[in-house]
Amino acid sequence: MLSLAKAYSQGDVNKFYNDCVAKVGKDVSFSLEPKIDGASISLHYQDGILVRAVTRGTGLIGNDVTNNIKEINDIPKVIDFEGNLEVRGEIYLPKSEFKKINESRLKNGEKPFANPRNAASGSIQQLDNKNIKERNLSAIIYDVVDPLENGIKKQTEAIKMLNKLGFPINTYIQEAFDFEQIW
Repeated sequence: MLSLAKAYSQGDVNKFYNDCVAKVGKDVSFSLEPKIDGASISLHYQDGILVRAVTRGTGLIGNDVTNNIKEINDIPKVIDFEGNLEVRGEIYLPKSEFKKINESRLKNGEKPFANPRNAASGSIQQLDNKNIKERNLSAIIYDVVDPLENGIKKQTEAIKMLNKLGFPINTYIQEAFDFEQIW
């Protein structure tokens, strides 16, 4: 799992668009989705059962956090799927929960978390999962690994499949077909 590339200007986005069109052709479509800043997670299912959850780690090797992820209500433990399926997304902490946790930490003489992303990442990597449920972590799943094996040709199709399987998805998604629709 690698990190997303960043674009800071209209020129950056235009370059990305032109590079994609040059590689794929004019019939390319783009999925416009907000970025959720959390801890990246890869979920592995075998015959519909969640068997492994791994963080991004170095991009090549992540940490197995399966026991902690199973404590997050948003993550389906069983889905209606035969065979192997890997999906990816973000584990995040809503700002309202972040505020509650930091208030509690200060009250208990503990150092507050710097930001919601660090709190989510630190939470899922704890050795003891007793705090996971009470922290009310949330998830957004946005990627099906090896989409062609599942008959998926576009990101919007992946989101529909994820939604049908019961994964939490971001509903603010739009498909764009040219630069003007993107920008």
